Amino acid sequence: MAGTVVWLDVLPSLTGFGAMLAKETGSASRAAGVSAGKQFSAGMSSGAAGAADAAKALVDQLTTAANKAARVVKQEQVAITNARNAEKAAADGVAAAEARLAEQRAKYGAESSQALRSEQQLTLARNKSAAAAGQASLNDGRLRAALDEQKVTTDQLTLAQDKLVAAQGRATGPMERFRQGVGACKINRK
Repeated sequence: MAGTVVWLDVLPSLTGFGAMLAKETGSASRAAGVSAGKQFSAGMSSGAAGAADAAKALVDQLTTAANKAARVVKQEQVAITNARNAEKAAADGVAAAEARLAEQRAKYGAESSQALRSEQQLTLARNKSAAAAGQASLNDGRLRAALDEQKVTTDQLTLAQDKLVAAQGRATGPMERFRQGVGACKINRK
């Protein structure tokens, strides 16, 4: 086979290389762009949705706390009303005991057994009145504390609701702006 000749191109031929390069890079870049866009969109959505979900959970917790605070305020309002009614009844009891004592002294004398028993009843009535006044004061303090707690919880709930609205806006806002930007920048194929 000594006479067979094989010709090899030393310089490569670039015929059609430009068209093939444009075709392959164009389709690869489109695929990469679509893939990157989907990943970016998913990341933005999950990040913004995560913030919105966290804000929603906080709003739910604070709503429960606000409802509980409102129930406690109502319970304390009932308790203070009952305590004040008991305080008034005890004060009326003191007035009645004082009137009986004065009557017993006038009728039987200051040292009589009836007057002494009326003095004991007056002392009991005064003790009951003091206890009722103490309970009313205690309930008044509890009501004030419950009202303060309700105000704090309501203020926190309002703030959390504002943050939820903002987070929900951020969850849709960036994606919508991204879509509009991508739509304005679409590559025209020929």
